[in-house]
Amino acid sequence: MIVYRCLQPIYLFMTDKKKKKRMSLYLTPSLKKQLEVLAKANNRTMSNMVEVLIVEAVEKAKINNEI
Repeated sequence: MIVYRCLQPIYLFMTDKKKKKRMSLYLTPSLKKQLEVLAKANNRTMSNMVEVLIVEAVEKAKINNEI
């Protein structure tokens, strides 16, 4: 799967679920609702939408030499 929101394509390797680690987070009810709407608009689960947003943020930080 390739996401083209940044200047460079972001490759998401989501085939090996055994390598993924579980995380939990707290969201305000309004932010959770907005995330649900965003995920639905992109035909994604909320979990996958969070992962995509994090990958995009990390890739952007790499491009900007922040990490």
